[in-house]
Amino acid sequence: MQKILIIALLSYFTGFSQYSISGKLDPSENISWVLLFKIENGEEIYLNNSEVTDGEFDFKIDATEKPGILRAYYDIEQRQFVEFLFNKENVAFEFDPNSPMLSIAYKNSRENEIYRNYYTEIYGLQKRLDTVQMAYFSNQDQSLNAGLEKKYKENLKELKKAQSKYESLSNNTLAYHFIKASAQYNAPEPIKIPQEYLSEAKLHFFDALDFKDEILKNSTFLSDRMIDYVFYLNQAENMLAANDLQSQAIRDIEDKIALDPALKARFYQNLITEYLAKDNAVMAEKILKKYEQLAPEFQNRAFIAKTKEDLKTAVGSQAPEISWTDLEGQKTLNELTDYDYYVIAFFSSTCSHCQEEMPIFHDYILGINNLKVIAIGLEDENSFASYNTMTENFPEFINIMESEKWESHLVKSYGISSVPSFFVLDNEKTIIAKPGDVEEIMRLFGTD
Repeated sequence: MQKILIIALLSYFTGFSQYSISGKLDPSENISWVLLFKIENGEEIYLNNSEVTDGEFDFKIDATEKPGILRAYYDIEQRQFVEFLFNKENVAFEFDPNSPMLSIAYKNSRENEIYRNYYTEIYGLQKRLDTVQMAYFSNQDQSLNAGLEKKYKENLKELKKAQSKYESLSNNTLAYHFIKASAQYNAPEPIKIPQEYLSEAKLHFFDALDFKDEILKNSTFLSDRMIDYVFYLNQAENMLAANDLQSQAIRDIEDKIALDPALKARFYQNLITEYLAKDNAVMAEKILKKYEQLAPEFQNRAFIAKTKEDLKTAVGSQAPEISWTDLEGQKTLNELTDYDYYVIAFFSSTCSHCQEEMPIFHDYILGINNLKVIAIGLEDENSFASYNTMTENFPEFINIMESEKWESHLVKSYGISSVPSFFVLDNEKTIIAKPGDVEEIMRLFGTD
C-alpha cells in the first residue's frame, strides 16, 4: 500500500460556498476515477467521486464541511491514496501514482509545503543521527567514541533546531498538531547497549503526544502511533515471548487512555485486525474479550460477529468440524487419527487455477506418508459431471462434494471467499498454516 499525508491548511474565507480539491496524476496510469473520503473518529466516510480526464480530477467541497483529513483514492482495491488535511480552502496538487511520496507537489498550499518540507528535513536529520547511534553500538575502538559522541550531539542539536523551526512556522494551524506530535525522542548522548536504547525509546515513545488532542483523535495519527508502539517496539524471537511483551505494551497504552472509551474501542479494533492479519488467534481472542467489556455504546456488534467468524479459522484455532459419508459410513475430521498432518483444500472443478494446481498437489502428496488431504469441491448442478471427472484422478484425497457451492455451510464455517483455499492442520486438528497456493504447501513440507 502506498500512502502519504498531504497537509492542506489554509485560511477560512466566508464568501465561498464551495471549495475545490483538484489533482493531477502524471502519468495517469489508465486511472478512470478518484474517490474522496473524509476521516472522522478514525473511520473513512465517503464524500464524493470524480472522473479522471487527461490525468486530472476535481472535487467540490461544501463550505459547511468541517476541517479535517481527506483521502483521495486512486486505486480502491489496492488501498492506494493520497491523504491531505482540508481547512476551508482550495487545495491543488499533482503526483506520480507510482511514487506519491517522492513526487507530490503543491500549487497553492503553503502550509502543505511546510509539512512536506518538515517531513523531508526531519527524516534526513533523524537518519543521520541514527547512523551515528548505530556506529556507536558496534564501535569497539574506545579512541573513536569521543568523536562519535561529539558528532551525535551536533546532529541532535541540528535536529532539535529543525523541529523548533517547523513548530514555529506551523503555529496556529492544524499542521502544528501533527508536527508537534511527530517529534521523536532521542537520548541526549549516544547509548552503548542496544537494550538500554530500546528501553529509552519505549519509555519516551509518547512524550510528544497529547492523547486529549481532538484533532489527533479525529485522525488516524494516534491510532497509528499506538499500533507502532505495540508491534514495532515489542518484538521477540517466538510468538509466546512477543505476546508477553505486547500484552505489557497494551497495558501501558490502556493506562494512558483509561478515561477515553471511544479511543480505547478504536485501539482494540485496530489490535484485533492486526492480530488476525498476523494469524495470532490467541491475542485476537484476548483483545476481543477486552473489547466486549466496554460499554455497549462503544461496541460495534457487526465487527464482533465478523471477528468471531474469522477466529474460527485463524492460525492456532481448532478447525471447524467436517463430516462426510463414504462406503464405510459416516466419517468426521476429528475422528481421523492416522496422520501427523492434514490439509483441507477447497476447490471447484470449474476454476482454472484449481484445474492447474490440484493435479500437481495430488501428485506431490504421493511421496508424503504422514499427510492426508481432505479435498472439498464447491459445485452446483452444472458442474457435477466435471467434478466427478476431475476427482477420478484424485484417489489419494478424501473427496467431498458440496453441492450448494458458495452457500455451503463449510464455506461459511471456513470463511471461504475464493478457490483454491488451503488450511494445514496438525494431528490435533489445530490450524497451523493457511498457504496461499500449492507451491507454498510444497515449501512447508519440502519439495524433494
